[in-house]
Amino acid sequence: MRVRRELKIIIYANILVVALIVYSSLGIWLVIFDDSSQENLQNHELNPSIAHSLGVDIAAGEPKIPKIIHQVYRTENIPERWKENQESCTRLHPDYEYMLWTDEKAYEFIKEHYSWFLKTFEHYQFPMQRFNAMKYFALYHYGGVYIDLDDQCLRKVDPLLYSAAFVRKATPMGISNDIIGARVKHPFFLKLINSLQRYNKNWYIPYLTILSSTGPLFVSIVWKRYKIFSSEDVMENNVVRILRPRDYTVHQDAYFAITKGATWHEDDAVFKKSLGNHIMSCLVAGFIATFAIAYSQYIAYCWLCENSDVFRRTYMGIWQSVWAVVTGLYKCIRGNRVCRQTIGNPMYLLRCGFSGSSAGRSSNHTEATETLLPLRMMSEESVDADKNMSPVPVAHLPAPVTAAEKKAVSNT
Repeated sequence: MRVRRELKIIIYANILVVALIVYSSLGIWLVIFDDSSQENLQNHELNPSIAHSLGVDIAAGEPKIPKIIHQVYRTENIPERWKENQESCTRLHPDYEYMLWTDEKAYEFIKEHYSWFLKTFEHYQFPMQRFNAMKYFALYHYGGVYIDLDDQCLRKVDPLLYSAAFVRKATPMGISNDIIGARVKHPFFLKLINSLQRYNKNWYIPYLTILSSTGPLFVSIVWKRYKIFSSEDVMENNVVRILRPRDYTVHQDAYFAITKGATWHEDDAVFKKSLGNHIMSCLVAGFIATFAIAYSQYIAYCWLCENSDVFRRTYMGIWQSVWAVVTGLYKCIRGNRVCRQTIGNPMYLLRCGFSGSSAGRSSNHTEATETLLPLRMMSEESVDADKNMSPVPVAHLPAPVTAAEKKAVSNT
């Protein structure tokens, strides 16, 4: 069964669009496939009693993460609903330095140490974006453990300090950014802060904008890329370890608990609930979008069928010309002296490109060659002298005047 040229063009265009969509959303596809089991923090690494029974000393060597607790809020006046969480962390860790990053402190810190990011930091649309960005800069610069005010501390985090970095596993996929720990200048956090500007895009829905620009989705995508594209030397001592769900839920060995009134988790719940309440609207919008795409492709197919000759002559001629220039450049690079001497003139590049073509070219190529041949064969002097002349096909050029004709004209 022969497929029409126009249908092939539509199919190739669809393949190209799909490829671009897949490439632009590669990070999301990577997050879907969970391969974090190897990075999970094991029970004996988190519980000294289990480690002791196994004869393992989890406190061997110096801790990699400094004893600093970071938290972020607009001002130093923490709301009552979060004060208990804050006090639980400071009470369990009296030997830790405590750093509360207010809006003013965060601005001055970015301005002094990371001025290249100040413009982006100032122009974030939502305060939550600045809070999230500040986490990554503070941990990269000072190291330590960041704990959201939404989270309550249940145990001392000392066993976690022997990892180069750790985050908590999110459900159903990816990692979260509410509990993070890292040593100073950890390469993963360098990648995070260097990626903030690239992912700073407005998706018009506040929740999605925060999620993908600085929130858990952003962290998960960068984490996946960090694992895939980092060298073995970097990964050897800089693996990001994972806290499993049982380590931050209501459990006798849990380190943290997510309390009610968590702003980010409330936004998450509101977003999911709104989708559930408007499921019919989403389905209708999906059907309309699908119909619009299908109808636009039908219109494009009809246009190509009606204008196939124009499309072939115009676009295929352009393609042949571009290919000829590329071929001409290749010959110049390979050492063709004639081409190399005239590399500054595109018409000579066309001549070089077409001169290497075989006699078996298609009619499209022959048609384009006949149209462009006079321009390619003109010298630089003739081009300058005849700037206002229109190119004439070779077949219509007048024959040269012979000596006998000149003599006859002079006699008359």
